[in-house]
Order: sequence, then C-alpha cells, then structure tokens
Amino acid sequence: MRLRRRTIALTAEYRLWYAGRRPEGLELDPADVGARLGALLDGRLGPTATAKALRDAADVVDAVAADCLETIARIDAEYGEVFRRAAYISGKYLAPYERLLATRHLLERSRRVAPELRALADRHEKRAGRRWPPPGGLMGPPDVAALQEAGDTRRLLRALDHRDDDIRARAATVLADLRATEAIDPLLGILDGTRPHGAAPGKKLRNAAVEALAAFHEPRVADALVRYAREHLRDHEDGAALAGLVQMKDDRAVELLAQHLRHGYLPTYAAHLLADLGDPRGIAVLRDYISDMEGNRPEAELSRKLHDHKLERARIALARLDPDPAASGDG
Repeated sequence: MRLRRRTIALTAEYRLWYAGRRPEGLELDPADVGARLGALLDGRLGPTATAKALRDAADVVDAVAADCLETIARIDAEYGEVFRRAAYISGKYLAPYERLLATRHLLERSRRVAPELRALADRHEKRAGRRWPPPGGLMGPPDVAALQEAGDTRRLLRALDHRDDDIRARAATVLADLRATEAIDPLLGILDGTRPHGAAPGKKLRNAAVEALAAFHEPRVADALVRYAREHLRDHEDGAALAGLVQMKDDRAVELLAQHLRHGYLPTYAAHLLADLGDPRGIAVLRDYISDMEGNRPEAELSRKLHDHKLERARIALARLDPDPAASGDG
C-alpha cells in the first residue's frame, strides 16, 4: 500500500511539473509519458509497464534539469554581475531574476524527483519478478493489469466474477485483448443480467462486456449483440453493440443502424457507423434519411441548429460511403 501511495504522489508531481515541458534533445514525449502514468493511476499498467513508465519519467526529469542548468548559466552570464552587486532587484532586471529563482527551484525539484522515480521503478520491477503471492495478494482485490502482463487468464476469469463492477469491467477488456475465448460465456452472462452476487450488472460493466465481446467474431456473439442492440434502441446503451456489429461486418447491422437513424438517440453516430460498415445498402438508407431531413426543417432556432448538424453529419457519412454518386446511379 505504501508503494502504491508513493507511486501516486510522484506520478501526480510529474504530471503537474513535467508533462507539459519540451526539453531539448529528448526523444521521449513528456506528454506521452504523462499519459502512461495516468493509465498507471487508473490501474491499467502492470508492474513491468509501470517500471518502464517511471524510468522514462525520470529521463524526462533529467532532461529538464539539464535545461535548467543551461538556463541558469545564460541568465548568470547576462545578469549575474548585476544580481550579485544590487541590494534589491527591480525594473528591467526583475523578470530575469524571477525566472532565475523559478529555474533554480525546478532544478532542485528535478534533482530530488528523478532518483525517487528510479527507486520506485526498481521496486515495481522486483514486484514484477515475484511469483508469490499472486498480483493483488491472497486476500486483496485482483490486480488486473498485473494479471494481464502475466497472461494469467485463469485469475482474470475469476476477476470477471468479482463483486466490484470496475474490476469486472477491466477484466472483460483485458480478456478480450488476450482473445481468451473462455471469457465468452461469462461475458454473455453479463449481457443477460446474470451475476454470482445478486445485483444486476451496471451500465459501465454491460458496455465493457459488449465491447469485449466484439473482439470474438463468432456467430453466437453476433446474435447476442443484435439482441442487445434491439433491446436497447431507445436508452443510449446500444452504441457499443452497434459498433461491435460494424467491426464484425455483420449484415444485420444495416437494418439496426437504419432504425437507429430514425428512432435512436444518436443518429449522427449511426450515420458514422453506416459509413464505417461500407455496405452499399447503407447508401439508400442515408439518402432517404437526408431527403426526409431536408423536407422537414424546424422553425425554432435551437431545433434548427440541431437538425442542420444531424443533416451535415449524414451528408458527410454518405460522401464517405458513396464518393462517386454518378457512378452509383444518382444522376
């Protein structure tokens, strides 16, 4: 727990002070390192990836420290004599003096932070090489990211039955990434609303299960996604199922997306998915939708703006799907 707390504290310090900097001659992207550390905070990095992110962060901090030394040397060369002789600093010398103080402060911080980041990386590497106890300990919640690094599908499947929906959702995503077909049945069970501990799965978990299932291009999975999309047409929950069917290039997606254009909550998303699907049947669907929209423009300004936005997105989707209308018989 102390390792976790210290990792969180140093990660927050890096993201505050270093993620937005661009030190000279550094191949690493400080913002990318910051994003990986953000994934660490979210529990999405295992110990090996964590150690790598912390070492990269230390390299960024070292590069910032080198920049600080150069900046201090430049300021001292130009203004050092004035600063050493003056009783107080004012006028045109105030800004460079304040910059000098801020740079010295950042240099001191960097000289402290870089070794701490590397020491933490060493501890996470040692943890990565540990085979017992398992990630998360014997009694604690499973460390899904560590289980992913280890490729431990057995414990990930157990995590899919955990009481915490967040842990279950992360396990679903990881099992899909690992293409663990053993996860299909429990994932389908989540869509059916079944779980071992009584309460129905929450929306976040159901969406994670739908997105995970889309990785398995099997007929029974496609059938389940079609049922789910039909059942949730009007409650904002069919988007992931529709995207999964498009990813699987399922023929039934055209009909479902056509229904969503007319009756769903996100018609612009449905138009986008029709273009992604690439099925020529979508051309007629989009043309009919655009024709109806053009003939029914509302009078109220706010409604008109929303209407025009939907119409524009539908036209863009049609242009992607049918870039040459003349060749497809339109004119």
